Amino acid sequence: MIVRYFRVVLLLIITSLTYPVVGQEKLSSKSKKALEFYGSAQGSYVAKDFEKAIIDLDQAIAKDKRFKEAYYLKADILFMLKEYQAQYEVIGKAIALDSLFYVPAYFNAGVAQFNMGEYDSAVRWFNLFKKFNGLRRTRLNPDGWIDKCRFAKDAVSRAVPFVPFSLGDSVNSVYNEYWPSLTADEESMVFTVLLPRDSLKYSQNGQLPINSKNFHEDFFISHKVNGVWQPRINMTSINTDANEGAQTLSADGRWMFFTACGRSDSRGGCDIYFSQKTADGWSKPVNIGPPVNTPHWESQPFFSSDGKTLYFVSNRPGGIGKKDIWKSSIVSQRDDGTPIFGEVENLGPNINTEEDEASPFMHPDNQTFYFSSEGWPG
Repeated sequence: MIVRYFRVVLLLIITSLTYPVVGQEKLSSKSKKALEFYGSAQGSYVAKDFEKAIIDLDQAIAKDKRFKEAYYLKADILFMLKEYQAQYEVIGKAIALDSLFYVPAYFNAGVAQFNMGEYDSAVRWFNLFKKFNGLRRTRLNPDGWIDKCRFAKDAVSRAVPFVPFSLGDSVNSVYNEYWPSLTADEESMVFTVLLPRDSLKYSQNGQLPINSKNFHEDFFISHKVNGVWQPRINMTSINTDANEGAQTLSADGRWMFFTACGRSDSRGGCDIYFSQKTADGWSKPVNIGPPVNTPHWESQPFFSSDGKTLYFVSNRPGGIGKKDIWKSSIVSQRDDGTPIFGEVENLGPNINTEEDEASPFMHPDNQTFYFSSEGWPG
Protein backbone atom coordinates (compact mmCIF):
# COMPACT_ATOMS: atom_id res chain seq x y z
CA MET A 1 0.00 0.00 0.00
CA ILE A 2 1.16 3.53 -0.67
CA VAL A 3 -0.51 6.81 0.17
CA ARG A 4 -1.73 8.78 -2.79
CA TYR A 5 -0.77 12.37 -2.26
CA PHE A 6 -3.72 14.60 -3.09
CA ARG A 7 -7.38 14.12 -3.91
CA VAL A 8 -7.43 15.95 -7.20
CA VAL A 9 -11.15 15.58 -7.85
CA LEU A 10 -14.08 14.17 -5.96
CA LEU A 11 -14.17 11.08 -8.18
CA LEU A 12 -10.95 9.82 -6.65
CA ILE A 13 -12.69 9.35 -3.32
CA ILE A 14 -13.82 5.95 -4.60
CA THR A 15 -10.27 4.60 -4.57
CA SER A 16 -9.14 2.43 -1.69
CA LEU A 17 -6.21 4.69 -0.86
CA THR A 18 -6.42 7.77 1.33
CA TYR A 19 -5.61 11.31 0.25
CA PRO A 20 -5.16 14.34 2.44
CA VAL A 21 -7.77 16.88 1.40
CA VAL A 22 -6.08 19.95 -0.02
CA GLY A 23 -8.36 22.60 -1.46
CA GLN A 24 -7.28 24.61 -4.47
CA GLU A 25 -7.21 27.79 -2.35
CA LYS A 26 -4.71 26.18 0.04
CA LEU A 27 -2.10 25.15 -2.51
CA SER A 28 1.42 26.24 -1.65
CA SER A 29 2.04 28.07 -4.93
CA LYS A 30 0.81 31.57 -5.72
CA SER A 31 2.03 31.50 -9.33
CA LYS A 32 -0.92 31.65 -11.71
CA LYS A 33 1.02 29.87 -14.44
CA ALA A 34 2.12 27.12 -12.06
CA LEU A 35 -1.45 26.67 -10.86
CA GLU A 36 -2.71 26.48 -14.45
CA PHE A 37 -0.25 23.72 -15.28
CA TYR A 38 -1.13 21.93 -12.04
CA GLY A 39 -4.85 22.09 -12.86
CA SER A 40 -4.16 20.67 -16.31
CA ALA A 41 -2.09 17.89 -14.72
CA GLN A 42 -5.00 17.02 -12.44
CA GLY A 43 -7.26 16.57 -15.45
CA SER A 44 -4.72 14.36 -17.18
CA TYR A 45 -4.25 12.38 -13.96
CA VAL A 46 -7.97 11.61 -13.77
CA ALA A 47 -7.95 10.63 -17.45
CA LYS A 48 -4.95 8.38 -16.73
CA ASP A 49 -2.90 10.25 -19.31
CA PHE A 50 0.12 10.13 -17.05
CA GLU A 51 2.62 11.21 -19.69
CA LYS A 52 0.75 14.49 -20.22
CA ALA A 53 0.29 14.93 -16.46
CA ILE A 54 4.04 14.67 -15.83
CA ILE A 55 4.77 17.20 -18.59
CA ASP A 56 2.35 19.66 -16.99
CA LEU A 57 3.74 19.04 -13.51
CA ASP A 58 7.28 19.66 -14.73
CA GLN A 59 6.05 22.95 -16.20
CA ALA A 60 4.35 23.83 -12.91
CA ILE A 61 7.56 23.11 -10.99
CA ALA A 62 9.58 25.15 -13.50
CA LYS A 63 7.30 28.13 -12.77
CA ASP A 64 7.52 27.60 -9.01
CA LYS A 65 10.30 25.39 -7.73
CA ARG A 66 8.72 25.37 -4.26
CA PHE A 67 5.34 24.05 -5.44
CA LYS A 68 5.15 21.13 -3.01
CA GLU A 69 1.86 19.60 -4.18
CA ALA A 70 3.20 19.36 -7.73
CA TYR A 71 6.13 17.28 -6.51
CA TYR A 72 3.86 14.93 -4.57
CA LEU A 73 1.42 14.42 -7.42
CA LYS A 74 4.32 13.69 -9.75
CA ALA A 75 5.70 11.16 -7.25
CA ASP A 76 2.31 9.45 -7.09
CA ILE A 77 2.20 9.10 -10.88
CA LEU A 78 5.75 7.74 -10.98
CA PHE A 79 4.73 5.14 -8.40
CA MET A 80 1.84 3.99 -10.60
CA LEU A 81 4.25 3.82 -13.55
CA LYS A 82 6.60 1.72 -11.37
CA GLU A 83 9.41 4.22 -11.90
CA TYR A 84 10.53 3.86 -8.30
CA GLN A 85 13.96 5.51 -8.56
CA ALA A 86 12.43 8.64 -10.08
CA GLN A 87 9.61 8.54 -7.53
CA TYR A 88 12.12 8.39 -4.68
CA GLU A 89 14.09 11.33 -6.04
CA VAL A 90 10.96 13.49 -6.37
CA ILE A 91 9.86 12.66 -2.81
CA GLY A 92 13.33 13.66 -1.59
CA LYS A 93 13.03 17.05 -3.27
CA ALA A 94 9.62 17.62 -1.74
CA ILE A 95 10.77 16.70 1.77
CA ALA A 96 13.78 19.01 1.37
CA LEU A 97 11.39 21.91 0.70
CA ASP A 98 9.39 21.31 3.89
CA SER A 99 10.17 18.29 6.03
CA LEU A 100 6.82 18.29 7.86
CA PHE A 101 4.45 19.48 5.12
CA TYR A 102 3.29 15.92 4.41
CA VAL A 103 4.48 13.35 6.94
CA PRO A 104 3.26 10.27 4.95
CA ALA A 105 5.92 11.19 2.39
CA TYR A 106 8.41 9.42 4.66
CA PHE A 107 6.32 6.27 4.42
CA ASN A 108 6.10 6.58 0.63
CA ALA A 109 9.87 7.03 0.42
CA GLY A 110 10.22 3.79 2.35
CA VAL A 111 7.92 1.98 -0.09
CA ALA A 112 9.93 3.33 -3.01
CA GLN A 113 13.16 2.07 -1.47
CA PHE A 114 11.55 -1.31 -0.75
CA ASN A 115 10.53 -1.59 -4.41
CA MET A 116 14.11 -0.75 -5.39
CA GLY A 117 15.48 -3.51 -3.14
CA GLU A 118 17.11 -1.00 -0.75
CA TYR A 119 15.74 -2.67 2.39
CA ASP A 120 17.94 -1.06 5.06
CA SER A 121 17.20 2.40 3.67
CA ALA A 122 13.50 1.56 3.53
CA VAL A 123 13.51 0.64 7.23
CA ARG A 124 15.10 4.01 8.08
CA TRP A 125 12.32 5.82 6.20
CA PHE A 126 9.58 3.81 7.90
CA ASN A 127 11.13 4.61 11.29
CA LEU A 128 11.24 8.30 10.37
CA PHE A 129 7.57 8.13 9.48
CA LYS A 130 6.82 6.59 12.89
CA LYS A 131 8.85 9.31 14.59
CA PHE A 132 7.17 12.25 12.86
CA ASN A 133 3.70 10.71 12.86
CA GLY A 134 3.90 10.20 16.61
CA LEU A 135 0.77 8.81 18.23
CA ARG A 136 -1.57 9.89 15.42
CA ARG A 137 -3.71 7.08 14.05
CA THR A 138 -2.66 5.73 10.65
CA ARG A 139 -3.70 3.00 8.24
CA LEU A 140 -0.21 2.72 6.80
CA ASN A 141 1.24 0.00 9.07
CA PRO A 142 4.95 0.94 8.98
CA ASP A 143 5.79 -1.96 11.34
CA GLY A 144 4.33 -4.40 8.83
CA TRP A 145 6.50 -2.91 6.11
CA ILE A 146 9.56 -3.16 8.33
CA ASP A 147 8.79 -6.88 8.71
CA LYS A 148 8.55 -7.13 4.91
CA CYS A 149 11.96 -5.48 4.56
CA ARG A 150 13.57 -7.91 6.98
CA PHE A 151 11.94 -10.88 5.29
CA ALA A 152 12.97 -9.69 1.83
CA LYS A 153 16.56 -8.99 2.86
CA ASP A 154 16.86 -12.46 4.36
CA ALA A 155 15.23 -14.10 1.32
CA VAL A 156 17.56 -12.30 -1.11
CA SER A 157 20.59 -13.43 0.90
CA ARG A 158 19.46 -17.04 0.45
CA ALA A 159 18.33 -16.76 -3.17
CA VAL A 160 18.07 -19.97 -5.18
CA PRO A 161 19.71 -19.61 -8.62
CA PHE A 162 17.63 -20.35 -11.69
CA VAL A 163 18.02 -19.70 -15.40
CA PRO A 164 14.79 -18.64 -17.16
CA PHE A 165 14.59 -18.92 -20.94
CA SER A 166 12.24 -17.40 -23.46
CA LEU A 167 9.51 -19.51 -25.05
CA GLY A 168 10.35 -17.80 -28.33
CA ASP A 169 8.46 -15.67 -30.82
CA SER A 170 5.72 -18.24 -31.34
CA VAL A 171 4.47 -17.23 -27.89
CA ASN A 172 6.08 -13.86 -27.17
CA SER A 173 5.83 -10.61 -29.11
CA VAL A 174 6.56 -6.89 -28.72
CA TYR A 175 3.42 -6.70 -26.56
CA ASN A 176 2.98 -7.87 -22.97
CA GLU A 177 2.27 -11.58 -22.46
CA TYR A 178 1.38 -12.89 -19.00
CA TRP A 179 -0.70 -15.20 -16.80
CA PRO A 180 0.10 -18.53 -18.55
CA SER A 181 -2.16 -21.52 -17.86
CA LEU A 182 -0.90 -25.02 -18.71
CA THR A 183 -2.69 -28.30 -19.16
CA ALA A 184 -1.50 -31.18 -16.96
CA ASP A 185 0.53 -32.69 -19.82
CA GLU A 186 2.16 -29.28 -20.44
CA GLU A 187 1.31 -29.56 -24.13
CA SER A 188 -1.17 -26.66 -24.36
CA MET A 189 -0.95 -23.17 -22.90
CA VAL A 190 -3.42 -20.29 -22.78
CA PHE A 191 -2.10 -16.85 -21.89
CA THR A 192 -3.21 -13.23 -21.83
CA VAL A 193 -1.85 -10.61 -24.24
CA LEU A 194 -2.17 -6.86 -23.76
CA LEU A 195 -2.92 -5.64 -27.28
CA PRO A 196 -2.97 -2.04 -28.55
CA ARG A 197 -6.32 -0.96 -29.93
CA ASP A 198 -4.46 0.87 -32.70
CA SER A 199 -1.38 -1.13 -33.73
CA LEU A 200 -0.28 1.60 -36.18
CA LYS A 201 -0.37 4.24 -33.45
CA TYR A 202 1.58 1.87 -31.19
CA SER A 203 4.27 1.23 -33.81
CA GLN A 204 4.63 4.95 -34.53
CA ASN A 205 4.77 6.09 -30.92
CA GLY A 206 6.47 3.18 -29.20
CA GLN A 207 5.08 2.96 -25.68
CA LEU A 208 1.58 4.29 -25.04
CA PRO A 209 0.02 4.88 -21.61
CA ILE A 210 -1.44 1.56 -20.51
CA ASN A 211 -5.15 2.22 -20.08
CA SER A 212 -8.44 0.99 -21.52
CA LYS A 213 -8.34 3.73 -24.15
CA ASN A 214 -5.13 2.39 -25.68
CA PHE A 215 -5.11 -1.35 -24.83
CA HIS A 216 -7.31 -4.35 -24.22
CA GLU A 217 -6.62 -7.93 -23.08
CA ASP A 218 -7.22 -11.03 -25.23
CA PHE A 219 -6.56 -14.75 -24.90
CA PHE A 220 -4.17 -16.69 -27.12
CA ILE A 221 -3.39 -20.40 -27.13
CA SER A 222 -0.28 -22.28 -28.21
CA HIS A 223 0.32 -26.04 -28.51
CA LYS A 224 3.61 -27.85 -28.10
CA VAL A 225 4.62 -30.21 -30.91
CA ASN A 226 7.77 -32.30 -30.51
CA GLY A 227 8.87 -30.03 -27.68
CA VAL A 228 8.40 -26.80 -29.66
CA TRP A 229 5.66 -24.24 -29.01
CA GLN A 230 3.68 -23.56 -32.17
CA PRO A 231 2.56 -20.09 -33.34
CA ARG A 232 -0.05 -18.70 -31.02
CA ILE A 233 -3.71 -18.55 -32.05
CA ASN A 234 -6.16 -15.82 -31.10
CA MET A 235 -9.12 -17.38 -29.24
CA THR A 236 -11.63 -15.36 -31.24
CA SER A 237 -14.69 -17.27 -30.00
CA ILE A 238 -14.01 -16.00 -26.49
CA ASN A 239 -12.34 -12.62 -27.02
CA THR A 240 -14.24 -9.34 -27.29
CA ASP A 241 -13.27 -5.67 -27.64
CA ALA A 242 -13.30 -5.50 -23.83
CA ASN A 243 -10.89 -7.24 -21.46
CA GLU A 244 -10.60 -10.96 -20.89
CA GLY A 245 -7.91 -12.21 -18.53
CA ALA A 246 -6.77 -14.17 -15.48
CA GLN A 247 -7.76 -17.52 -16.95
CA THR A 248 -7.39 -21.05 -15.58
CA LEU A 249 -7.59 -24.38 -17.42
CA SER A 250 -8.82 -27.75 -16.25
CA ALA A 251 -6.14 -30.44 -16.15
CA ASP A 252 -7.33 -31.92 -19.47
CA GLY A 253 -7.54 -28.49 -21.12
CA ARG A 254 -11.23 -28.81 -21.97
CA TRP A 255 -12.62 -26.29 -19.47
CA MET A 256 -11.58 -22.70 -19.00
CA PHE A 257 -12.65 -20.20 -16.37
CA PHE A 258 -11.67 -16.57 -16.74
CA THR A 259 -12.42 -13.01 -15.65
CA ALA A 260 -14.37 -10.50 -17.70
CA CYS A 261 -15.53 -7.05 -16.66
CA GLY A 262 -18.45 -4.87 -17.62
CA ARG A 263 -20.33 -7.41 -19.75
CA SER A 264 -24.07 -7.08 -20.22
CA ASP A 265 -24.75 -10.25 -18.21
CA SER A 266 -22.34 -9.46 -15.38
CA ARG A 267 -23.60 -9.28 -11.81
CA GLY A 268 -20.84 -6.91 -10.71
CA GLY A 269 -17.88 -4.98 -12.05
CA CYS A 270 -15.93 -8.16 -12.81
CA ASP A 271 -17.28 -11.72 -12.88
CA ILE A 272 -15.99 -15.23 -13.56
CA TYR A 273 -17.02 -16.88 -16.83
CA PHE A 274 -16.83 -20.41 -18.22
CA SER A 275 -16.14 -21.86 -21.67
CA GLN A 276 -15.59 -25.46 -22.76
CA LYS A 277 -13.78 -27.00 -25.68
CA THR A 278 -16.09 -28.77 -28.13
CA ALA A 279 -15.75 -30.40 -31.52
CA ASP A 280 -16.53 -26.98 -33.04
CA GLY A 281 -14.07 -25.06 -30.89
CA TRP A 282 -14.51 -23.14 -27.65
CA SER A 283 -18.11 -22.54 -26.61
CA LYS A 284 -19.64 -19.13 -26.07
CA PRO A 285 -18.65 -18.02 -22.55
CA VAL A 286 -21.33 -18.05 -19.87
CA ASN A 287 -21.40 -16.27 -16.53
CA ILE A 288 -21.19 -18.97 -13.83
CA GLY A 289 -23.56 -16.91 -11.70
CA PRO A 290 -24.17 -17.05 -7.96
CA PRO A 291 -23.02 -17.97 -5.43
CA VAL A 292 -19.54 -17.41 -6.92
CA ASN A 293 -20.41 -14.15 -8.69
CA THR A 294 -22.00 -11.31 -6.74
CA PRO A 295 -22.59 -7.57 -7.27
CA HIS A 296 -19.04 -7.20 -5.93
CA TRP A 297 -15.66 -7.96 -7.59
CA GLU A 298 -14.73 -11.56 -8.46
CA SER A 299 -11.57 -12.40 -10.38
CA GLN A 300 -8.44 -14.57 -10.74
CA PRO A 301 -10.03 -18.03 -10.73
CA PHE A 302 -7.99 -21.20 -10.34
CA PHE A 303 -9.48 -24.64 -11.01
CA SER A 304 -8.02 -27.57 -9.07
CA SER A 305 -6.41 -30.46 -10.94
CA ASP A 306 -8.96 -32.94 -9.57
CA GLY A 307 -11.73 -31.00 -11.31
CA LYS A 308 -13.71 -30.31 -8.15
CA THR A 309 -12.88 -26.90 -6.70
CA LEU A 310 -12.67 -23.34 -7.98
CA TYR A 311 -10.52 -20.88 -6.03
CA PHE A 312 -11.01 -17.18 -6.71
CA VAL A 313 -10.47 -13.66 -5.34
CA SER A 314 -13.31 -11.40 -4.20
CA ASN A 315 -13.88 -8.23 -2.21
CA ARG A 316 -17.38 -9.33 -1.14
CA PRO A 317 -18.58 -8.63 2.41
CA GLY A 318 -17.91 -11.21 5.08
CA GLY A 319 -14.23 -11.65 4.36
CA ILE A 320 -11.20 -11.01 6.52
CA GLY A 321 -9.54 -8.26 4.49
CA LYS A 322 -9.99 -6.12 1.43
CA LYS A 323 -9.67 -8.85 -1.18
CA ASP A 324 -9.74 -12.43 0.08
CA ILE A 325 -9.30 -15.84 -1.52
CA TRP A 326 -12.45 -17.97 -1.52
CA LYS A 327 -13.37 -21.39 -2.87
CA SER A 328 -16.43 -23.24 -4.13
CA SER A 329 -16.92 -26.86 -5.20
CA ILE A 330 -18.93 -28.27 -8.10
CA VAL A 331 -22.20 -29.82 -6.93
CA SER A 332 -23.72 -30.72 -10.32
CA GLN A 333 -23.74 -29.86 -14.02
CA ARG A 334 -26.32 -28.48 -16.42
CA ASP A 335 -27.36 -30.43 -19.51
CA ASP A 336 -24.85 -28.50 -21.63
CA GLY A 337 -22.00 -29.46 -19.29
CA THR A 338 -21.74 -26.09 -17.50
CA PRO A 339 -20.72 -26.73 -13.88
CA ILE A 340 -22.93 -25.60 -11.00
CA PHE A 341 -21.11 -24.48 -7.87
CA GLY A 342 -22.15 -24.77 -4.24
CA GLU A 343 -21.79 -22.29 -1.41
CA VAL A 344 -18.56 -20.33 -1.23
CA GLU A 345 -16.08 -20.64 1.63
CA ASN A 346 -13.45 -18.16 2.78
CA LEU A 347 -10.01 -19.78 3.08
CA GLY A 348 -9.65 -18.31 6.55
CA PRO A 349 -6.96 -16.47 8.55
CA ASN A 350 -4.14 -18.89 7.71
CA ILE A 351 -4.36 -17.53 4.14
CA ASN A 352 -6.25 -14.24 4.21
CA THR A 353 -5.20 -11.09 6.07
CA GLU A 354 -6.64 -7.61 6.56
CA GLU A 355 -4.86 -6.59 3.34
CA ASP A 356 -5.18 -8.00 -0.21
CA GLU A 357 -4.58 -11.60 -1.19
CA ALA A 358 -4.48 -12.61 -4.86
CA SER A 359 -3.30 -15.07 -7.54
CA PRO A 360 -4.39 -18.40 -6.00
CA PHE A 361 -2.66 -21.52 -7.32
CA MET A 362 -3.20 -25.04 -6.00
CA HIS A 363 -0.42 -27.51 -6.80
CA PRO A 364 -1.58 -30.67 -8.64
CA ASP A 365 -1.04 -32.55 -5.37
CA ASN A 366 -4.02 -30.58 -4.00
CA GLN A 367 -2.05 -30.10 -0.79
CA THR A 368 0.26 -27.18 -1.55
CA PHE A 369 -1.24 -23.73 -2.05
CA TYR A 370 0.50 -20.69 -3.53
CA PHE A 371 -0.79 -17.12 -3.51
CA SER A 372 0.35 -13.51 -3.28
CA SER A 373 -0.33 -11.25 -0.34
CA GLU A 374 -0.03 -7.66 0.78
CA GLY A 375 -0.56 -8.73 4.38
CA TRP A 376 1.98 -11.50 5.00
CA PRO A 377 5.68 -10.58 5.18
CA GLY A 378 7.44 -11.05 1.90
